[in-house]
Amino acid sequence: MTLFHLYRTPALSAFQTKALLDTVKQQVTPGIRGIETEHCFNIEASQTLDADEMRLLQWLLAETFEPEKFSDKSFLLNILCNPHRNFSFPLCDSTGL
Repeated sequence: MTLFHLYRTPALSAFQTKALLDTVKQQVTPGIRGIETEHCFNIEASQTLDADEMRLLQWLLAETFEPEKFSDKSFLLNILCNPHRNFSFPLCDSTGL
């Protein structure tokens, strides 16, 4: 079995991100300046994918009009915690935002 991860950002629309940010500012702390989100696709394959299979998988998961927002590396930095056993949730980038 092979397990790998692919990422697409953002996970929320601008409207959803603003609504979440407003809620966090009200319910947690007004000091929050921004929220960044991404989808993490956790892929398990019974065998290593060849180049054509990988291109097809990436084509299926990526937004065709924004290929730069899809990667095999996370767009988010600095892991805050791991509240769910198999997933990590980044807090902020290296600037502290």
